[in-house]
Amino acid sequence: MDERICELFEAYALASTTLDKLEREMTRREHLIDEYRQICLDLQADVMTMLALRKGKSYRR
Repeated sequence: MDERICELFEAYALASTTLDKLEREMTRREHLIDEYRQICLDLQADVMTMLALRKGKSYRR
């Protein structure tokens, strides 16, 4: 698998773990929750874009 995709998966794992911890806190820090939610969404979009590009390359071969 492409190194960049692996890096995105790792970044997503870290961000989603942090988001989960923030959501479980008794004193919710909504600004951080919102920030990490957006980070996760951005990383998901990046992964989808990269996978679509890879799929497009495999069709051209």
